[in-house]
Amino acid sequence: MENLPNEVLLRIYKYADYMDLISLEQVSRRCYETIRSMVWPQVGRIGWHNGVLFGQYRGMRYYKKLTESEEVGDPNKLIAILKRVGSHVVAFEFNFVKDTAQDLDYPGGHRERPKAQYEYSLPSMLSLLKPSYIVELSLQGTPIQAKELIFIAETFTQLEAVDFSNGSLSCAAEDRQNMSESFSIFLEKFSSYGRLEELRMRFNFNLTYLNFELIPPSLKKLNLSGCKLKSQDLSHIGQRCHQLEDLMIDIHDEVTREDMVSLFDGMQSGHLRYLWLAHFYHFVFEMPSVDFSPALRHSLNSILGDWTTTPMILRNLKSGDYPVLTFINISNDTIKDEAIIPLAKLPRLKNLRLRCEEISDQAVIPIISNGILENLSVWSRYITDQVPRLAIERCKRLKELEINRTTETPVPNAEEILEMVHHVMDTRYGPNERPTCNYDPRLLCFCINRDTFECMNLHPWVVVHPPWDYYR
Repeated sequence: MENLPNEVLLRIYKYADYMDLISLEQVSRRCYETIRSMVWPQVGRIGWHNGVLFGQYRGMRYYKKLTESEEVGDPNKLIAILKRVGSHVVAFEFNFVKDTAQDLDYPGGHRERPKAQYEYSLPSMLSLLKPSYIVELSLQGTPIQAKELIFIAETFTQLEAVDFSNGSLSCAAEDRQNMSESFSIFLEKFSSYGRLEELRMRFNFNLTYLNFELIPPSLKKLNLSGCKLKSQDLSHIGQRCHQLEDLMIDIHDEVTREDMVSLFDGMQSGHLRYLWLAHFYHFVFEMPSVDFSPALRHSLNSILGDWTTTPMILRNLKSGDYPVLTFINISNDTIKDEAIIPLAKLPRLKNLRLRCEEISDQAVIPIISNGILENLSVWSRYITDQVPRLAIERCKRLKELEINRTTETPVPNAEEILEMVHHVMDTRYGPNERPTCNYDPRLLCFCINRDTFECMNLHPWVVVHPPWDYYR
């Protein structure tokens, strides 16, 4: 090791786990100095997910898993690494997250801190980081106490992104007053810092005891899906967050038309591009009729809604021109053809996802006929093979095609449609080319009849599942 050139050492270190690097520090003085001066400073992100320790070097695309455990256990390895590299980390994650939100005490409960046997409190662990370096902090599913919230606000003044999702801020009823005061201090601090751009608090359920009056105006992304807020908090968000680009929010029965007007009227600057509206708490709810401002209509790039918010979204789409709207996601089993047909007038609609039981070919064909769709997903009981055939013929830039009939009778002629796909892909790229990876942007994600497509002989340029962030 002493005689190896630095280039060789760095090559070895690049593929070594963090715990191996710590061991290599003990091999020789040269290894120690090289790791300290050239390797540790390249650490960009480090974290702990349900017993899986991971890290990411700056410039690398994918996480490198370091050790795995089926049980959420003692994160002493994470602490040992933080003592060596904490001063170089720019993004830190300490998450106890499940795949679904069903482990939380829905709708108004709270989570207990996981019973991990480690000697460090959360502030002690965070103190191993260099506050002036940390720009991202994620504590998903890790219940946070009121005093810890203040510690974060006072210590990490350079934060640009914070994630308190999956019940992190949910607390017992007797602690809500303290949490409310601490949360107000948290928002006030980051309003004064002027750097926080992303705040994620999804699936904290009932947050009506918190006050969003001081929400930072610097926010560009706000995710409050799965959270119930006070209705006036929508006004606070609209009045203060003029730079919002992404907004994900739930609407509940106490929200009035005036609240919705206040929310959207505050966004006159036209920055909002991605809007996700849902109704998490109740199954029957008529959205108030609210029109979007001209600035908002000319900035929206993506709009999504569940089945209760769809009527509002469709009314808004009919009421004005949306020149940059490229993505619509609509789920509503009561929507008829006449509500979908006007979407064909949108000049840049490239991505369309419809889960509407009652629509037929007549609703989708006018949209396909424009020939600009790149991603099309339709779930309906009345859809026929005309839709995928026309999509393949007309849409020359098609990247995803998913057609599913929600009945026992599948879309007919699936094999013939697949032959059309083979012909199109051969025309585009040739029959002998192969994709380099499953995320190659030239691939076509193809699915006809979800229950049967796995038996098909897919073309080399065709895959079944698109990446999870395909549309963002």
